[in-house]
Amino acid sequence: MYFVPSLLADIDWRHDLLTNREQTLERVYAKVYPMVLHYVKEHGGNADDAKDIFQEALILFYEKVVHDQLVLTASVSTYLMGICKN
Repeated sequence: MYFVPSLLADIDWRHDLLTNREQTLERVYAKVYPMVLHYVKEHGGNADDAKDIFQEALILFYEKVVHDQLVLTASVSTYLMGICKN
């Protein structure tokens, strides 16, 4: 048996966002947006609602990471989903 790391695990987010913002955000988007879309649709929203909610969460995540104001105690997907659910 072996461990397959998550695409979003053990990443130096600040470094990645400062050095390769677009690719890093694309990875996060590809991994987390489908979960947000599913959640929003299950609660009566649509794809446009999900995009708006996720965009706001991603901006908050980006700003906190870049300004070194975020210490993650869970995965990025868990953090972003928590924002999107509130």
